[in-house]
Amino acid sequence: MIAITSMTDAGHEELSRLPRAACAEVDSELFFPDGDGSLALLQISEAKGICRGCPLILSCLQGALERDEFGVWDGTDDDERARMKRPLARHQASAAA
Repeated sequence: MIAITSMTDAGHEELSRLPRAACAEVDSELFFPDGDGSLALLQISEAKGICRGCPLILSCLQGALERDEFGVWDGTDDDERARMKRPLARHQASAAA
């Protein structure tokens, strides 16, 4: 049998002080546009706008780069993050040589 315990009031208070991602209350599909037409570009722009006001934008960027995420993360899209990673990959390759 698994015991289920509830969080104490102090635990709730601690969690309420943690910053929440700006995207937490938004339909996640907004951040994963389908295609590259004008509707997708509008969707990307709207998603990036939500990210701009997020207190977690830097940690989101780090995670997106580490995991090669698809979609809009940290106010950037796939192509922008790929461009960010190229200089780093070149630097790592030259350091290994």
